[in-house]
Amino acid sequence: MRIGLGLPALGTALLVMSAYGPAAADEKAEVMERIRKLAEDVRSFKAKMTVRTAMMGSTVTWRGEVTVKKPNMYKSVMNMNLGGVPGEQVTISDGRTQWIYQSQMKMVMKLDLKRLEEAGVGEYQKEKAGKDITKPFMGIDRESIRYLGKESLDGREVYVFEGKPKGSFRGLKMGEGGVSPPARVRVWVGAKDGLLYKEVFYNDKGTEMMSVEFEEVHVNVPIGDEEFSFTPPEGTQVVDMTEGTLNILKALKGAEKEGDH
Repeated sequence: MRIGLGLPALGTALLVMSAYGPAAADEKAEVMERIRKLAEDVRSFKAKMTVRTAMMGSTVTWRGEVTVKKPNMYKSVMNMNLGGVPGEQVTISDGRTQWIYQSQMKMVMKLDLKRLEEAGVGEYQKEKAGKDITKPFMGIDRESIRYLGKESLDGREVYVFEGKPKGSFRGLKMGEGGVSPPARVRVWVGAKDGLLYKEVFYNDKGTEMMSVEFEEVHVNVPIGDEEFSFTPPEGTQVVDMTEGTLNILKALKGAEKEGDH
């Protein structure tokens, strides 16, 4: 049987498609531009951060504070309790060197950020160094982003978006029959300030893998540069991760370029 559309029905269908196609795309673009303009005047911020990660059938929770001073200074101090053993992880960057201190392992990892920039992979590292709430779409493939509308989050009006994580790692499997990397990410962005308040990562089955939430956000607060200096504690092992990170980021950059063709 051949089914056709008469002119009136065809006209209606075209009207529906035009209403939900370009119009929806225009709305997404307008909202994303509004978010960019709202957040562009933020020069510094402090916020409480909570990270929850699904791990071996349970949830591991990290709580702490993140401090950022534009253009490139970052600090986070996160605490957790794993198996009754408390631990702290400190990440600090002054724009030239990034340090990651893990108290449980008595280890400090060091990255020469200037060297990564000179090698052309500095932007890749920035997307992995820490969360910047003024850039809610950082790490998300821009072409994949969908605007889902407005809702309320802890009494705050937010815009909700969903997309695919940027990078070739989303296509890898980790371990034999193992764990898939995030296949989808959803973000909740303040409608009044354009700041990221919540981010959730899901696997390819739709199961939540990790969530990041921000509370008690204070913007444009005075922060001295000395807050981003770091000296490895006595007795800790310092490991320079620059060379290994450089090789990984170069491989990732090459894989993404191949994927674009």
